[in-house]
Amino acid sequence: MEIRLSKRPETLKQLLFAVMVASLSGCTVPIDELRARDPNESFIVQAPLKCLYDKGVEHTAASSDTTEPRFTSSLDQPAGAAWFRQPLTLVELSRVSDNATAITRHQTGSAEAVSQADDLMAFFQSNPCATPGANPSQR
Repeated sequence: MEIRLSKRPETLKQLLFAVMVASLSGCTVPIDELRARDPNESFIVQAPLKCLYDKGVEHTAASSDTTEPRFTSSLDQPAGAAWFRQPLTLVELSRVSDNATAITRHQTGSAEAVSQADDLMAFFQSNPCATPGANPSQR
């Protein structure tokens, strides 16, 4: 199959617009669809949900990586849940106890292939809420 591009400016503009619309319309996977996928990483951190969420918000806001889309996030403290979201990745935080939070990542294969949210997962795994000098079992 051969594709010929016209050199007429209006045809090129129409083509670029069509490509842009197609790329934008299919690049965000609905959150329920991401939740339905098997998690590709999951662990428990010995830290309160609210602390991890707040530290995660700070971490993602300070991120200077312009190659990845910015995270959106939400906290539902009464329900004991929070999430961080990129178009193809969902990182969920769930209260296990007052001082333990489960972290679970769901994502598409393409997001996994480019290691989307690896930095955030490593950040949570390092337990940014641990007290310096604390017992390693609390980390």
